[in-house]
Amino acid sequence: MHSLKEFLQGDWRLRRTVSDLCNGDVATMSGIASFKEHQQGLWYREQGQLTLFGYSGPFFQEYLYRFPAPHRADVCFPDGRLFYEFDVPALLQDLGSSKLHSRSSRTPQYAAASRSVFPAHILNYRGYTCKNPCDVVHTCGLDQYRGKICMEDQDKLAFEWLVQGPRKNTKILSCLQRRA
Repeated sequence: MHSLKEFLQGDWRLRRTVSDLCNGDVATMSGIASFKEHQQGLWYREQGQLTLFGYSGPFFQEYLYRFPAPHRADVCFPDGRLFYEFDVPALLQDLGSSKLHSRSSRTPQYAAASRSVFPAHILNYRGYTCKNPCDVVHTCGLDQYRGKICMEDQDKLAFEWLVQGPRKNTKILSCLQRRA
């Protein structure tokens, strides 16, 4: 593998928890996440089962991943608006090692994100361990999404988001394991 696009391409098992930090409610999701070839990059689709407050039903979400450089992705909503971008230059060097990691400071937005809103300890959740996750930021109205992306090895990927603002106070953890 020589690029982020190659790393992501394919099908992944998805597990997600969404925790409301105000009232303690937790939603769980499990399903499949797929990165499929698209004329502009990779089309990401996740689908599965959502459980919250006794409700259980289907969910899905889609994004377009564009790759302006081998180690960079611009993640866009289906209508083409930018959601967030991330840059993992160490990916090309570390892809063959047991730990993949990077920290980006490509723009002032990234520099602000590098002051982590998460504890300075290792991101560790159900077998996902990463010492140096990539920081990302997204602003949605008055709500701010601050996230970390971790690629532990060639078959594990984790996204952790802290969402804060007048409408949200939520932590989202998504763990992806490549399907065999």
